[in-house]
Amino acid sequence: WSRTLGEAVVSTQSTGAAAWADKFSSSPWEQKDPVGVIGITAPAQWPMLGLCSLLGPAIAAGNTVVVLPSDKFPLVAADLCQVIATSDIPGGVVNMVYGAQSPLSLALAQHQHVQAVWYFGYPEGCHVLTKEGVENNKQVWCEEYDKRKWNSLVQGTGYTINKHCYNNKVVVMPPGDTFAN
Repeated sequence: WSRTLGEAVVSTQSTGAAAWADKFSSSPWEQKDPVGVIGITAPAQWPMLGLCSLLGPAIAAGNTVVVLPSDKFPLVAADLCQVIATSDIPGGVVNMVYGAQSPLSLALAQHQHVQAVWYFGYPEGCHVLTKEGVENNKQVWCEEYDKRKWNSLVQGTGYTINKHCYNNKVVVMPPGDTFAN
């Protein structure tokens, strides 16, 4: 029963991410651009649901993703790789790196071609990655591993995740008759 419920939640999360992708804007003067390359350290407590909840919005927004799956449950990510390989997602959009999350997360935070790092783990890791991200002018989203309810429709999908998938650009219109006919 729990597997069927988990599959249903993952399906709902993915559908929600795709639906939000083109509707996530607050004003006509604001432009949403993808961040670029996002390094995601998946939560170990929810290996499939957490991974899919983060991966879906990031891909739907047009980003490339480097994922560090859970240390404890790497086979879950391996199964997801098979699904991605047989889907319409272009090669190179999703990249899985298996190994110990702590040193690999630090390597992502220090890498110059990674524009954002999402980390869901221990407070010490959040502190170190935030420091490294500031030094590299990188977007860093850190949360402690037990703070987010991944099976919640509020915390597991929608605005709370999508706001980290985009760079916001605001268009400033000068006053006057610049656009007058």
